[in-house]
Amino acid sequence: MPQLRAENGNPGNFEMFGGEVDDAIAAGVYLQNQPGIDPKRVYLMGHSVGGSLAILTAQMRSPYRASASLSGYARLTEWIDHFARIVPFNVRDPDERAIRDPYLYVYSVQVPLFMFTEESNLRAAEVNRAFCLQVAKTSGCHHAVIKGDHRTMIEPAIHAAIAHFRSLP
Repeated sequence: MPQLRAENGNPGNFEMFGGEVDDAIAAGVYLQNQPGIDPKRVYLMGHSVGGSLAILTAQMRSPYRASASLSGYARLTEWIDHFARIVPFNVRDPDERAIRDPYLYVYSVQVPLFMFTEESNLRAAEVNRAFCLQVAKTSGCHHAVIKGDHRTMIEPAIHAAIAHFRSLP
């Protein structure tokens, strides 16, 4: 589980879905080069904010074979607007918004993407399903609604994601 910039006492500046994508990719590169690791079987999985980061990372060239988003949200610009009071950048700057909007890069997903959304969040389920349908036109994407809420969906979603990872050729 990588620690990202400005997180838990780490150096750097919190960018909220900016450089943290680079950090996630760097963690995969590091892991891929460790003894005993099959570099072709390195996967990324994140929950909540980490799930949204997993979506963005899947849209970049990285060492990951596949990516799983657990309770992430593909309409990050809506999320950013909702949490504007904690956003560390100018929310009106179109360039800042663009790098954090998975929908702008829906056709750039590089690896199979597995998205799991809790049944208690109908808006997120609708948004993520629509996003996954767009991704599936050019690369692999699977979306599933998992019974439970933001927390109780984690364990069954982890099991489902691992099963999907294991099913990959």
